[in-house]
Amino acid sequence: TVNANPDDPVISPTAGTICLGQTFTFSAPQQDDFIYNWYADEKRETTILEDNNTLFLEPEKAGSYTYYLERENRKTGCKSTGVVSATLQVNPIPLTPIVNDLVVCGTEDVLVTISENYNPVQGLRYYWYNDKDQGDEITKNPFEVPVAAGTNSFSIYATQQYGEEDFCNSEIDEFTIFAYP
Repeated sequence: TVNANPDDPVISPTAGTICLGQTFTFSAPQQDDFIYNWYADEKRETTILEDNNTLFLEPEKAGSYTYYLERENRKTGCKSTGVVSATLQVNPIPLTPIVNDLVVCGTEDVLVTISENYNPVQGLRYYWYNDKDQGDEITKNPFEVPVAAGTNSFSIYATQQYGEEDFCNSEIDEFTIFAYP
């Protein structure tokens, strides 16, 4: 008996973009009598996952990764002639900007400096906000923030833009400014 090879599988989606530390899933519609095998190479030499139509990913390094999928007939063992591919772009997250706590006299705007991990490159932006729902983009370092008498709590983070709609945010650094009236 000559058995036919199954059709090549279909992956959805065929591409994705995430930030390092995030997860992503590629999948193929499950069909009875078929199993799905995922590979790291087009020649099907490096197996990633067998007998599963869903590939759950949590990359440990930034970069571009391509995955390949074959369909196998469970009854005959015949495999699809070709493989289909899907690509995942994993973008790095920016370093967390650090601002040291301050004690100041007076309640006028205070000049604050990002003391660590400030890198003014294209596409990398910094933002601050406080517990009073005030905040803004930081366009220069040092930058000014408003304070009231007592303890003022702030947060700062960086966001890196990759392409039109892909952004990766750093972790948030919290700092305080205590202002004597």
